[in-house]
Amino acid sequence: MSTYSTRMKVVPGQERRLTRKTKGDGVVDARERVRGGKAGGVIIRGRCTLERVVSLNKKMTEYQREAVKTTVFAPILMYCPFEMERNLALALVKAWVPRRKAFRIGSRLVPFSIFDVALITGLPAVGQLVKFDEDPVVTEFGKMVRERVHEAEQEELRRRKVGAGKKDSRVYKNFIAAMVQLCEQNDGEEQLQLWLKLYTWVVMSGILFPRGVYVAAWELERYADDVQGMAQYAWAEAVWRYLVDAMEDMQRRLSSPVSEIQFNGFSLLLQVRAPNVNIVGDTYRHI
Repeated sequence: MSTYSTRMKVVPGQERRLTRKTKGDGVVDARERVRGGKAGGVIIRGRCTLERVVSLNKKMTEYQREAVKTTVFAPILMYCPFEMERNLALALVKAWVPRRKAFRIGSRLVPFSIFDVALITGLPAVGQLVKFDEDPVVTEFGKMVRERVHEAEQEELRRRKVGAGKKDSRVYKNFIAAMVQLCEQNDGEEQLQLWLKLYTWVVMSGILFPRGVYVAAWELERYADDVQGMAQYAWAEAVWRYLVDAMEDMQRRLSSPVSEIQFNGFSLLLQVRAPNVNIVGDTYRHI
């Protein structure tokens, strides 16, 4: 199934509304209904820039690919884009049993553990705890990203002054696009370490711990600054914890009158974990 959505152009500072098919990018406009109709009266919105990372992977040079292979994110090189089944994601959120950390599918409880995430993603399941609640640490490569976004803002404001009569006064701070652009600008062999930090942060902000299409995972900046040191952390546990928190937050909001919910987690994992669940309308059954 392909869905249509309204999203921003990826060039920072030159964003405009575009309507196109999304496959695996996990972006649904707030006004769009799942499958063109209501999904339990709720609109589900997801955030995942999987396609953009896969595109970066295809453009890698051999020395860049070898550098990524030495990190915990080596499995990302094997990732492929695929469609996000939003009805399935919503049904699984409704089926989640927080106390048991499992999905209730029919009469069965299907556990969802850290080791499921490790098997699906290839990330390490053991190691030190990744901390999300520490104050962000500003790094040199992080400053580059902020400066590029600021430059894009100024470019966009100048462009709008030339084109008078613009009703939309918003300027979007697209940090993900800025990181991708900087990766492409710093792809020389002599800039390999900077490129690797930027690529790592794109993966964390865009796929594993997405906050939004335009937002970077600022509290994880310090981890990306020490790419080789990331091997000592349990990243599968961090992805699992982040996804579970997102599911349980969505579930709580579903209990109150809402028209839309935001899924800031690696929701594509849910589809991989539950391939034997069939969605019929707004219901689900085990097959």
